[in-house]
Amino acid sequence: MAHRDDPPPAAHSSSGGTSPTSGTTPTSGSSSSSSSSSSSSSSAPAVDPLAAPLAACRAEVKAGEALASAAADSARDWGAHAGAEVRLDAGKITYAQAEKIWAASKKPGAADVAAFAAAQPRYARSVGGCTALDKAASAAGSSTPEGAAACVARSKALATVATTGAKVNAQWAAHQAQMKTKATAAGPAYHQKWMDFVADSKPVLTAYGTAAAALAKAPACS
Repeated sequence: MAHRDDPPPAAHSSSGGTSPTSGTTPTSGSSSSSSSSSSSSSSAPAVDPLAAPLAACRAEVKAGEALASAAADSARDWGAHAGAEVRLDAGKITYAQAEKIWAASKKPGAADVAAFAAAQPRYARSVGGCTALDKAASAAGSSTPEGAAACVARSKALATVATTGAKVNAQWAAHQAQMKTKATAAGPAYHQKWMDFVADSKPVLTAYGTAAAALAKAPACS
């Protein structure tokens, strides 16, 4: 016989003892995870299609600046060297003054030529980056990043300096090779070749000067 204060027997369901609500309530963790994943994917930053071309253009400009610096050194010294003959012939300086200019400009000549020769292939390998940026920026329209147009413009000015500077450097290198033969080849033929160098230097140095002036006015690439 059961006592009055004994607990009543547990009720059994037809499902074999499983709570009616068991397994039917969705877990909050699953919903939160799904929502978080959706939010994360929708807020992911878009890839800038101009980032890589802009970086390549900046690299081209950097290499071009190094070559332009080397070209400036060659133009300075070759211009002084050949210019001394022009001024001498015009009666603007004495022969003694010309000799001092020749000696001073000859001294850094080998280093000038070597520096240009080292910078030239590095620049050549980088060329094309700004052309790609120009095309990509044109396609992007209003999405063109700030500074892209400036980098493209400067690259064009640098390209002209590279071309004209190469001619200056070639003349400077050729005359230095001639000077190495002066001890054994001095004479009318040597002098005539030197005068030919002087005459040929005028249009080459003028073209370089024009290109260098344009580069000085070109916008900076940052």
